[in-house]
Amino acid sequence: MTGLLLLETLLRGAETLSRALLPTLFLVLFLVLAAAPFGLPGQAEAALAVLLDSVFFWSVFRPAALPALALLGLGLLADLLFDAPLGLTALALLAESALARRLRGKLVRQAFPLLWLAAAGAALTALALFWLGADLAARALLPPGPLLLAALLAAGLFPPLLRLLRPLHERLG
Repeated sequence: MTGLLLLETLLRGAETLSRALLPTLFLVLFLVLAAAPFGLPGQAEAALAVLLDSVFFWSVFRPAALPALALLGLGLLADLLFDAPLGLTALALLAESALARRLRGKLVRQAFPLLWLAAAGAALTALALFWLGADLAARALLPPGPLLLAALLAAGLFPPLLRLLRPLHERLG
């Protein structure tokens, strides 16, 4: 009987761990797939936009799903895969998450248009920080075009991403 209880406890623990890791594992898989050499224009910007939107969503609706250590790892992975200055994406993700968590109490209860506006504003803030850091790393003023594209993509991709992530969030309980 104790062996059965132990097995049940282990399975419950494994389920809890998998629920906790699911958003991070999903984003790691997404980044690896997004970095595949498809040769699509704006591929890196689209990947950054989805990453920012996802971080915003999880930071508002389930902040424990993406702890700071996961954001750091995701940011470093994105920097390595997309040849960005190491640590810059992590800084942007951490800043966006902190902003979203700060506003979480107000945003959870808001209607979609305000949530969408907040997500776009948070992405734009994170991308401005990223651009400033890239300028400092390059010791030059870089063209803002790619980051503006990423901001537009983040705003445009948030509604469909919300449709995908909300049911996942609800299933995680």
